Amino acid sequence: MLTDGRHACAPADMCGRIAVGGACSVNNDCLGGPQGDTSCVNFGGSVGALCEDYCQSGSDCGTGCCTDLTNGQRACAPTDQCQGATFPDPTEVGHNPVVLEDPQGTLHLLETADEVNTYPVRYGECAGDCRDAANWSFITLGNHGLYGGFAHLALDPSGHPRVLYLQEGSGTHFIYATCDAGCTNAANWTSTTAATGDDLTSIGASYTPYFAIDHQGRPAFFYQTYDATYYASCQSNCTQSSSWSSLALNLSNSGLGDFDLTFTSSGAPRVLFRQWNQISGCNTGDALGFLACDADCSSAAANWHTTLFYCTSAAGRLQLNASDQPRIVFYDHESDALPYLTYGWCDGNCTTASSWSSRSLGLGAGSGTSADLALDAQSRPIVAYEVANDPYALGIASCSAGCETSSGSWSSRDVETSASLAAETPPYVPSGCDAAYWYPGTDPSIALRASGAIGVAYDVTSLETCSGQVQNGPALVRFGVF
Repeated sequence: MLTDGRHACAPADMCGRIAVGGACSVNNDCLGGPQGDTSCVNFGGSVGALCEDYCQSGSDCGTGCCTDLTNGQRACAPTDQCQGATFPDPTEVGHNPVVLEDPQGTLHLLETADEVNTYPVRYGECAGDCRDAANWSFITLGNHGLYGGFAHLALDPSGHPRVLYLQEGSGTHFIYATCDAGCTNAANWTSTTAATGDDLTSIGASYTPYFAIDHQGRPAFFYQTYDATYYASCQSNCTQSSSWSSLALNLSNSGLGDFDLTFTSSGAPRVLFRQWNQISGCNTGDALGFLACDADCSSAAANWHTTLFYCTSAAGRLQLNASDQPRIVFYDHESDALPYLTYGWCDGNCTTASSWSSRSLGLGAGSGTSADLALDAQSRPIVAYEVANDPYALGIASCSAGCETSSGSWSSRDVETSASLAAETPPYVPSGCDAAYWYPGTDPSIALRASGAIGVAYDVTSLETCSGQVQNGPALVRFGVF
């Protein structure tokens, strides 16, 4: 039987063999294997091993791609296993992307853009081969203003996009935007003000994931003012401003920020944050903190509990594993007087500093000043990070076993370098300048595909050498599957 349900004649020694696209264990399972034109290729994740044709180029593979095998040959791969990257919104000067996959397999991407005299918040979707810019569709949701932005994206349990951003103009407002269908049509979005202040001196945000949706689809976010740190939330009818409330928390407001909010499986908020301004015992003066609440979190400030537990002057990233235990990555500026990307974990009593443990990922100084964390279906960590020295790249690190120990099995690789990107897409050299270079990998955002493939959105900045001086050119958002 063929994979399309039809039947075809086969030689006797091929009877019982598996056609292209079928699940397999070894090459001899496949029609044409082991010396024929088909191989049993293990793609990992939920895809597993499939019989696929050998190939020379992508044109041999229909809708998939031609990928390298460890035996030196090449075989076709399903589309969602194909590696590569693109500029999904190539005409926009954008930065700080957020990318997520919904239950139907559609990718959603949000970016904060900066054009001449306009400051759009851009939203896009891709339901096909997302390595191809032609498969992405983008719209502008609103204008964030010269000093606004900080756009963030979350999905409700059905996969509907929810967006929050800070809008500066006539006053300063957090705008909450929702869409339930046809979301690449701006007319299908509804927006409302979730919180407001007089001006940017009275309200603020950061590009960390300070906005999240709980298991019932209820949105919440953190923001700070000169007077307090607030937890803003909505229980229902959230497209109405009157449905939102803000609770001032009993926290020191001396330099709090870089909030990363997520929820447990029962809807309890967990927050990673950074506090600066001369923290006692920290050489850098800054520290990471963890914040938790288990009941009446929108109305009872006394129910929030916190601890400061790691010294660092960089923001961290937070995820919860299948048991709702926190896992984090951060750039450690303290250990051995050298900075290293570090993985941290806590299995209980996590508002007590001594309950936390950590280990360096061994990537060396300069790798991981900007990073994102995801957990796979087995709660194993995957980290996308900026490589801030030669070869200047986007890197990915992952752990296969013993991840919450000092001897875990970690591996890392550079997936796109400045040189490889320039070979594909040479950077524009402005008039009067001598050269331009790509600097990829900052502000990464991971979307783990249901297939097990790793999708990453990240910033790429053009560095320009002009009159002997190096200056920043425009930044573009890039998306890749690695």
